Amino acid sequence: MTNKETSNLLFASVVRALLGEIPFSLRKFTFEDKNSTIIIRAYFDGEISEDDEESMQCVGTEIIADFHHTHKIRVETIRYDVPLPLNNVPGIAVYQRKE
Repeated sequence: MTNKETSNLLFASVVRALLGEIPFSLRKFTFEDKNSTIIIRAYFDGEISEDDEESMQCVGTEIIADFHHTHKIRVETIRYDVPLPLNNVPGIAVYQRKE
């Protein structure tokens, strides 16, 4: 499988995993594939609740289920309150709420 094919499958996996898991407080969700580690970052406005943390862990579990033979995963939940700008955060954006 080529890198482009893997990237496309990873993008589709991330989108699928996010379905039904996006809380209102989520500002942006990104991912990147770095040295066979999938890093997902969820940027939240305000305090991150246990439910929000658990939702992002579920997203990570769904993603790694598709890539467990070739990758590891790291889930980062980050408090990043409005009005901090989101345009320079690392990774490929999959979701960004309208603000």
